Amino acid sequence: VAKHGGLKDSIKALGDIKSPAVQKKCFVLAADIAMASGDIDESEDKLLETMQRLLGIDDAFAGKVIEVLQTKYAV
Repeated sequence: VAKHGGLKDSIKALGDIKSPAVQKKCFVLAADIAMASGDIDESEDKLLETMQRLLGIDDAFAGKVIEVLQTKYAV
């Protein structure tokens, strides 16, 4: 955030990532961090949706990531 001048510009900088593997890893890590607190709240959901769009992550992959993480963090 400090490097890019704010949260919005930091998220936009994700669009500069060209490697599909790194794009997917960024999304998975962000979702994992969001789920670690127990559930994804509204602000985290909005952030993940924005990341998904900017990184070109398809809905099927994003849905599977969330499904797997929900299982991982189920109590």
